[in-house]
Amino acid sequence: MLSALDAFSRSFAAELLQAFAQLENHASARDGVLKLELSPGTPRADCHFYVSTEDGEVTVGLGNYYHSHFDWPPAERGRTWDDPIAFIRALIAEELLIVDRFRDGKWTGSSTMAPEEVLQISPGETVHVRSWSGARDRALIAGS
Repeated sequence: MLSALDAFSRSFAAELLQAFAQLENHASARDGVLKLELSPGTPRADCHFYVSTEDGEVTVGLGNYYHSHFDWPPAERGRTWDDPIAFIRALIAEELLIVDRFRDGKWTGSSTMAPEEVLQISPGETVHVRSWSGARDRALIAGS
């Protein structure tokens, strides 16, 4: 699979699969670009994990809404916000959770949070928290 990737994608994929060998069965090369998709943890609606190296950047997403873009190689390795491998490691270890916010059934934004962080919810807002395993998933609905 690595030989079918462009140089940028091959560089990232080699390090990704060295760090997370279990992801290799979910990886493929499409038009020279790495595509990785799977449903982590227990099967859940609207919760899939994906990684792509399209457009000369690494994109990591969890769920239908949240995704983040990273440069490769990172400016500083090991920093969750700069290094896609560190970010993925934090997701898998559930050191980071994904927060999707909705108002009147429409998505208003996504972010990450630490498991111990207190979640602030605005009146009329619905918030979905997602974790890698599903064990920390929850939906919160604020009153008006």
